Amino acid sequence: MRIPRSRLVLASLAGTLILGCAVAPSTSAAQAPPASVEVRGSRVLDISVGPGGLTAPATTTPGAVTFRASTTDPAAGLIGLTRLSPGVTWERFRDIQRRTLSDDPAVVVQAQTELAASADLLGGVVTHPGLSGSFSQDLTPGTYLLFEYFDLESHPAPRYRWLTVSGAASGTHPTPTATLVSERVAGAPRFTLSGTVKAGRPLKFVNKLPQENEAVFFPLAADVTESDLTSYFDKFGPNGEWPADPPPFDQSKGVGSLPLNPQRSSVIQIPLTTGRYVALTWLKDASDGRTRLVKEGQYKIVEVR
Repeated sequence: MRIPRSRLVLASLAGTLILGCAVAPSTSAAQAPPASVEVRGSRVLDISVGPGGLTAPATTTPGAVTFRASTTDPAAGLIGLTRLSPGVTWERFRDIQRRTLSDDPAVVVQAQTELAASADLLGGVVTHPGLSGSFSQDLTPGTYLLFEYFDLESHPAPRYRWLTVSGAASGTHPTPTATLVSERVAGAPRFTLSGTVKAGRPLKFVNKLPQENEAVFFPLAADVTESDLTSYFDKFGPNGEWPADPPPFDQSKGVGSLPLNPQRSSVIQIPLTTGRYVALTWLKDASDGRTRLVKEGQYKIVEVR
């Protein structure tokens, strides 16, 4: 997932991890209120990432856990969760992610196949300095990895922490007001929405595609039409090359869910305010390693109440 040319949001799913130039968010974004986290019945773990590293608890118990994430680093804030397959190390996971960056579609497809076999991607949340967010996930006993997506391709001291889960299960998820589903409709990838997305309230994201996927929200001005969006997404190249033209929305203000494996879901709370947004994914179709899903039509205009 990507917010290119300013503050990148990346994720490695269906084909790419893309790094760009990171800058601090705009003053208006930094001053916006953080999303509150519904804590009744939930176990909340605070996760933060800064220039010096990633801070997180080392242990927790099974069941529904809410991860409340924040960052003080404008070059970070893509905090993800995964459970690696037995025998897969951080270095192996990182190497697979690097190969998803290849310009060779065959290498990308192979790397995505290895990723699916090596890691159960359990989502995460896109944060910015001054804008926190949360995601919840059902955990079973075992060892999990919390990590900064920005550091997967290249970083002298990658920020990650292991989380050991053991003991008796407890906890409930925050109650969502809406559910956004990534699925195939008439053979094409689409987002479908039920319920009402409400400012500052929990939203459930479900991935029913046969590959990993994400859901990122960008604010839309009142005069931006669906036709404008389609025109921009159609400009992506045959191998996923980014258009030279700027998009019809501010790519530095994306918030949302990081990648989930197929048939996984997560409840997120992100700092959405009342108004129009476009929900989308920047990731490629894992079947060809070339086409971005958004060019295939996976985006949706959403009214936040």
